Amino acid sequence: MKKIFTLFIWLLLLPVTALAADTNTVYVGGVELVGSHDNIVYATTNESGEVITNDADADNYNIKWDGSTLTLRNATIKESVSTDTSTFIAGAAIGVLNQNGDANLTITLEGTNTIAEVSMGIYVLASSNSTGSASLTITGDGILSASSGSNPGIRVQSNTGNGTLTITGAKVTASSSNGGNGVQIRCGDGSDASLTVNDGSLTATGSGTYGAGIRFLFGSSDSSSRTPSLTVSGNAVVDTRNSQIMAQNKETVVQVGAGSDGNGGIVFNGKSGTVYGDVTLQEDLEIGTDETLTIGKDASLTVPDGKTLTNKGTVTTEEGGTLSGTITGNQPPKITTTSLSEGTVNTAYNQTLLASGDATITWSSSDLPEWLTLDSDGTISGTPTAAGTYSFTVTATNDYGSDSKEFTLTIDQ
Repeated sequence: MKKIFTLFIWLLLLPVTALAADTNTVYVGGVELVGSHDNIVYATTNESGEVITNDADADNYNIKWDGSTLTLRNATIKESVSTDTSTFIAGAAIGVLNQNGDANLTITLEGTNTIAEVSMGIYVLASSNSTGSASLTITGDGILSASSGSNPGIRVQSNTGNGTLTITGAKVTASSSNGGNGVQIRCGDGSDASLTVNDGSLTATGSGTYGAGIRFLFGSSDSSSRTPSLTVSGNAVVDTRNSQIMAQNKETVVQVGAGSDGNGGIVFNGKSGTVYGDVTLQEDLEIGTDETLTIGKDASLTVPDGKTLTNKGTVTTEEGGTLSGTITGNQPPKITTTSLSEGTVNTAYNQTLLASGDATITWSSSDLPEWLTLDSDGTISGTPTAAGTYSFTVTATNDYGSDSKEFTLTIDQ
């Protein structure tokens, strides 16, 4: 009996940080919400960004918590977890903590939602000394702006396991105004840090000397054998044009690519944008005066009717890439010659390549056969010395970009 009583007293004295390890607990605007599928918790927010549970129900709510999914519906949150509630996730407008295993949170967005005037926006933390991963999933067709002070707008951290952020369908903006990262994903030493954006968008902005738009970190070391990954699919856009994408150290390269089905997206790492996979523009896009957009090898970008790609900078289409549709503003070259006429051995060959685009276009190639030359005006000339089939890539360049294309030239005997 004495042992039972002692255990009861010990449980009462447990700090809140330990109780917060329960996976059906989330902190929103400094308010602890404990819910389940059988006991759904509702709350509203006011113009001051306070979270209010009184009088909220299924017909009147901005926040809904069912123990695993947090629904934000036109919510404004400007309050955060206090130091009296949890020292580990203090300062976060939305926080989930697990000290004994995985920390997972799914947020579904409806309408337009705002997190502002807090030290940190969203924080999912697995602080276990044993295996425990941290995962944040943001879904829905709504919008979220998560701005913070010196800490990240969105922070996903596991001290020992994987760190994962997934955005599907939603439009998310994450920023830090006082030296922090827009998005920060941290995993344990030897674990994986990953970010996936599918059929949605992420705009991430850091600030200060060390603030990045997106930063991947590994444990407490300065290096890692792992490579962080960024995957885009479903015509997603990841935009860090006011910052950059960084790993923990310069030697660690972020692996960026399209989804496994080839349906990709656009990633801006600083001022440089790259198209990965096959992409159809979903919203108007402008390339600024100091910005570039590259359609890489085996990638394609389609500008459909009703959408606008405005070029004020540089648009480059690499060999094997395809740019389709209308561009407004400065016109980069587009090679219009579709094929080369055949030639004959020991007979002079001459053909002029054509391209559309603004300003003066110059032509170049690095892999022509030795008997062939390409003048800067696009004229291919030379006398073939042997029959065969010759393949080479030519590039047309002007002040606003370039276009590269592979041609095959057949020389008969």
